[in-house]
Parts: sequence; C-alpha cells; structure tokens
Amino acid sequence: MVTFETVMKIKILHKQGMSSRAIARELGISCLSDDNALLTVPEDEYLFKAEKLDSFSKIMSAMLPNLLSPDAEVSDDFEADYRYQASTYNLENDTCYVFSVGYMGEVRILAAKVSYLYGNDAEGYEWKNHNNLEVHEVILSKDEVHRIVSEVKAKYELI
Repeated sequence: MVTFETVMKIKILHKQGMSSRAIARELGISCLSDDNALLTVPEDEYLFKAEKLDSFSKIMSAMLPNLLSPDAEVSDDFEADYRYQASTYNLENDTCYVFSVGYMGEVRILAAKVSYLYGNDAEGYEWKNHNNLEVHEVILSKDEVHRIVSEVKAKYELI
C-alpha cells in the first residue's frame, strides 16, 4: 500500500514534470506492489457474487467512504480497508478505481471512474461524482490473473 507521504511526493514530482515511470524509479515503488489485490486476491463469497454495483460500492465505502457519499458520517476511529485495492496511484489520480476479489479459484475485477472534472478555464474546475456509476467487471481464473500480472511486471522491469 502506498502511504500518504509517498502520494504527496508523487504529486510533487508529477507537477515538476516527471513521468510516472521516472517517479516510480525515483521512489523505488512499483505500480503493482506486493500487497496489490491482483496479487494477494482477498477471498469474499458475498462480494464475488453480489451485483457489480453493490460490490464496488461496498468495497469503495470501506476504503474511502466519502468519495461516493460526500455526506456520509465517518467515525473518528474509522480504519480504511485497502485489501481489495487493485488500482494504482496513476489511475486513482483520475478517480478511476479497480478492485479485485476472489472466490473458488476465480478473480472478479471491478472498475469504475467515480467522478469527472467539470468546469472551464474562466470559472474554474471541480470534481463531480457520476450520477449513475458505471461499473465494469471481468472474471478470470487466479492462474490467468497471476500469469498476466507476471508478464506485465516482467515487461515493465525491462523498460
């Protein structure tokens, strides 16, 4: 999991014009860290079988409750649950979130862009949530996901 301090460093380096690949090299991080849900694949039968919007919303609410529901009451002792997080910081900077959940040897990958930038140069911009969240999903075998991730990581290391 990427810490808040690392995210701030990433944002500073990005504003300075550094590419994502250069930032990763500079900070010694990988887009697919060892605790990424595509690698650890947390198991949950309910989240695997529920409607995709319900699963996505439940996972998002456990991680960032105010993102989908800005007025949600969050207790002072709330602890964010990042175990299903498969998206990387570069996707999340554009409010795209990807989650991964497993069950019985399969992996369900859920993804959605939760908000968009609204406005113009004269009046300014603000992030607005999509009224009808469009969640995309794919289900693959765990072996297939691990093969794909391994190939991507191997190619990334060569660049």
